[in-house]
Amino acid sequence: MREQIDWYSSFLTFHFYEKGAKIGIKRDLNSPYLGKPLLSTEQASDYIRSHIDQKLPLMACRYGGDELNVTSATAAYQNGISKTLITKHHNLRYIYDSAGVFPEGEETLLRFGQEMLECSSEIDLLGVWYNIMEDYVVKKYGPETVQY
Repeated sequence: MREQIDWYSSFLTFHFYEKGAKIGIKRDLNSPYLGKPLLSTEQASDYIRSHIDQKLPLMACRYGGDELNVTSATAAYQNGISKTLITKHHNLRYIYDSAGVFPEGEETLLRFGQEMLECSSEIDLLGVWYNIMEDYVVKKYGPETVQY
């Protein structure tokens, strides 16, 4: 039950901000993201540079919108929140045509989504753009040490 509440909370929060933006309500980009302050561009660059200089492994990334849709749909499907893999807010053509996921089919999407969930546990630095379900995937599958 808690899993369902977290999933739907993230889903509805995004839509609240999306609708609010249409009437002039803006998100405070200086507020913490999942309880952590956002790094400035300079801080993020220094973080990356220090890892490169020290020859340390680093996973710096951001979630693409279509990729994140499949990833969050996979999480919902695997956790019993959704009875089908793909939710209504996802257009399948985008994941194939724009993101280049192939071959087409539900098995491929499920494997892709699972891989994204597993890789999320390795993120060191995440470029945040407040996409739908981004906060849910990072909070549930990302490491506590991730920087934003």
